[in-house]
Amino acid sequence: NAADNITQSGARLNASVNPNGASTNLYFDYGTTTGYGSSVTYGNIGSGNITLTIPMGISELTCGTTYHYRARATNSGGTTNGNDQTFTTSACTQTPPTVTDQESVE
Repeated sequence: NAADNITQSGARLNASVNPNGASTNLYFDYGTTTGYGSSVTYGNIGSGNITLTIPMGISELTCGTTYHYRARATNSGGTTNGNDQTFTTSACTQTPPTVTDQESVE
């Protein structure tokens, strides 16, 4: 599923997963290429037979950068990787300096 809540330094990754009756663990792989390079663990999503929509926030991303991600689910039947998705963090912005005028006391 598409990422949302995208900011300069973070995003919420989304996946739809059906455990198909076996205890299933969910992970999100992400990075600036389809080699990903980083992974976060959502954890166990149970062993039901219904499709669950799972969101996972990530942070400490670089502003103005395109990221690839996929969901990865693992249970006793094996591992299934979701399709590659992309999102781009918000553009980098700089905060202008703050100036405070001081009155001199004489």
